[in-house]
Amino acid sequence: MEHRHIRIDYPEALEAKKQVLSSEINSLSVAKKIENFMFYRKNEFTLKNQLRETLSHIRAKIEHLETTLPEDEKIEKIKIVQKSREIKENKNLQQELSEIQKKLADMGR
Repeated sequence: MEHRHIRIDYPEALEAKKQVLSSEINSLSVAKKIENFMFYRKNEFTLKNQLRETLSHIRAKIEHLETTLPEDEKIEKIKIVQKSREIKENKNLQQELSEIQKKLADMGR
């Protein structure tokens, strides 16, 4: 096997060494960021699972309360009021939509 040598000046060698060290720093920084990402991602999954379990327990308790508690007339009245509000909101949206369409039609003339 034949060996070949290339002569490099001191400033060039120093610059090459700096670049190699800089590359090592960058790669270690990336590795650290990946490690942090994996840690936080794992933490996110555990928190999501805890939230999902808590919500399912709350949902089960609400369903149990709905089946065991008697219906009251006030609750029915509240439901009626809520439905009437929804209907009014839909009418308002329709009115706004028709006004915007009229404005567009006027602009097109």
